[in-house]
Amino acid sequence: MSDMSDAADIDFTWPNDNVHGKSDVTWGNCGLCDDGFTVVSNLFLQWAGATKPRLTSTEQLLIIHILSFKWGEDHPYPGIKTLADRLGLSERAIQQNLKSLKAKGMLEIEKGPGKRGLGATNRYDLTPLFQKLVAVRLAMEKQRRKKEAEERKKDTSTEPAASEAPR
Repeated sequence: MSDMSDAADIDFTWPNDNVHGKSDVTWGNCGLCDDGFTVVSNLFLQWAGATKPRLTSTEQLLIIHILSFKWGEDHPYPGIKTLADRLGLSERAIQQNLKSLKAKGMLEIEKGPGKRGLGATNRYDLTPLFQKLVAVRLAMEKQRRKKEAEERKKDTSTEPAASEAPR
């Protein structure tokens, strides 16, 4: 591991264009994203701790770490040991959290093709989570439109009618 004094030589300047979601805007031009970065929906971050059933912080981090292995259309397939090492948990704790996420309807676990689980990692289908988030997003949009319609109705009912308007 490098000495912290090395950080003094790193360029931590941010670009002038403030484009939301760009890694160099968030992390600067210092190479912190050179090894990749993980995109996480703000809706997920806001919803996960408030949903019923609530996701624990460990379950939320586990989902984010699984997402860091989603590189395309295929389901991500990080190994249990890899996830345990990244989260600083035991392999058993990872398995328990995965079981809990499955029970809460957040993911499906597709068993790897290895013999009795040896030599192959599971694939994690996050489609159920994504479907829940889409439903939340649609419900939020519907609620927003309803509120706007109510405000428009209220605004038009408080305006004087054309016949009542002063001349």
